[in-house]
Parts: sequence; C-alpha cells; structure tokens
Amino acid sequence: MRPSTLRLSLAMCFAACATACRPPAAPQPDKPPAPQTTAVAQAIHVPLDRAKAVEGQVQEAKAAQDKQIEADTQ
Repeated sequence: MRPSTLRLSLAMCFAACATACRPPAAPQPDKPPAPQTTAVAQAIHVPLDRAKAVEGQVQEAKAAQDKQIEADTQ
C-alpha cells in the first residue's frame, strides 16, 4: 500500500470511529398528555354507570334467593 492510501484509510477509519462515539442526543422533554375528548370519557364511564345501575337489582335478587334458601332449610 502506498503511504497516501494508508493515511487516507486511517483518516476514514478515525472519522467513522469518532462519529460512532458521539454522546447520545439529549432526551426530548415529555409532552403532557392530550386532554380526553368527550367520546373517550363517555366510553369509559358508560359501562361503569350501567354496572352501578344493575347493582341494586343484583342485591335484591340475592336477598330474595337468601330468603328462599332460608325458608327451604327450615
């Protein structure tokens, strides 16, 4: 190899190594979450509201079943 080719090869190798050793870029600051739209909020709350509405009926059915079991066991 000629000395000029060797120098060029070493310079290119050094440049490649130097760019690979750069520190990572600074992290971007966290963006605040986007506010929920009414559709998203509604999609979350509708099933919960339905479950709360049915809870009374379930409790009444349980009480009736307990009374029936109590009556059958006596």
